[in-house]
Amino acid sequence: MRKFNFVIITAIVVLAVSAPFAATGDTSSVPIELGGYTSTPASAPEPTGTSQPVPQPANDFSSLLPAGKPNNSMTLNGFNVALYADGTVSLNNGRGIIMPDGTVYINGTPRKPLGVNKIPEGGSHTSVNDCKVAFVDGQFYAAANGGLILVDRNGDAAVYKTSDAAPEAKKSPDTDDPNEQFKIGWAYFNGDGVPQDYSKAMEWYLKAAEQGHSNAQFNLGSMYDNGEGTARDLAKAVKYFEMAAHGGFVEAMRVMGAKYYNGEGVPKDAAKAAEWHTKAAEAGSVLSAVYLAQMYRDGDGVAQDSARAFSLFLKAAEGGHDHAQMITGYMYLSGVGVPKNLEEGARWTRIAADNGNVGAMKNMAILCRDGLGVAKDEAQSAEWERKADAAKK
Repeated sequence: MRKFNFVIITAIVVLAVSAPFAATGDTSSVPIELGGYTSTPASAPEPTGTSQPVPQPANDFSSLLPAGKPNNSMTLNGFNVALYADGTVSLNNGRGIIMPDGTVYINGTPRKPLGVNKIPEGGSHTSVNDCKVAFVDGQFYAAANGGLILVDRNGDAAVYKTSDAAPEAKKSPDTDDPNEQFKIGWAYFNGDGVPQDYSKAMEWYLKAAEQGHSNAQFNLGSMYDNGEGTARDLAKAVKYFEMAAHGGFVEAMRVMGAKYYNGEGVPKDAAKAAEWHTKAAEAGSVLSAVYLAQMYRDGDGVAQDSARAFSLFLKAAEGGHDHAQMITGYMYLSGVGVPKNLEEGARWTRIAADNGNVGAMKNMAILCRDGLGVAKDEAQSAEWERKADAAKK
């Protein structure tokens, strides 16, 4: 999924497996090394994944919500949804809000819908009152009041109207409204109501980008980055990504961090990569928090700081990133960057495993086998091994 008023492409974390677990004797003083613990090596290229997100900052936007407690609430795969008496829907304490009139706020900013979409079949579905919630193929959906929020596993998101029919794109060639220009570009890019045409999409995105439309700037950068409708041009891609980043577009900040880290379209510079990832993480990018955490853990572009690394991994874990959840568990188990706490380490490891992280499943097998933070249970250990093996196939 990944999308919030944007084009979305999944970013992939490159992982390397560490040494197998071999704890013996007094586990209060021996670092715990788990077979499933993984990390991104400094030499691995960081994905730039040109997606368009809903940022997920630590900020609390509950001031936008109605006074008082919600009438109903639910949790699905780590997403907390609250429903108020007037029809307001809150996602993760106001990070996403669907108002009674269908207006959608993302991190306090009203967002116009991209077009229309509907919750697909399959996965986990539930509903309370008039709010529908689903988790399908790693993507989270919340729909109410004619609005739909789509959030992918990396925290990127898109805002749609709910409908079963595709809209007709506005084709007026003389519109000067950058929002309308962006919508036309989006329609041509996706073939939404018109024949798919990357060249026309680029033409309309450029019109909007020249008027300061951050979403259009980001999508234009994505097209140059991927060679869609034009020859691939990393320098032009970075030009538009940077424009969008300076305009406050969070995913563009993350991409700029990745570009500087990998040296794509700009000179390789880990320190500048850290600066951009810091801005993105502070604005709510879960993926930037993960990369910045790894940089602090390894002293890559920043001074090595295990405590700072832990706080960033924890932030990403709380944002639903399963790799960060696994590492948070590992750091609690080993006492790296945080006082050792076997129970908390096992809890986060279990959360990551339940979210499909294979490394965490392997770690749960070890924890259950040796009774670390959980009751010793060889049957459960074997079951986690079986789940891990099945998940790898």
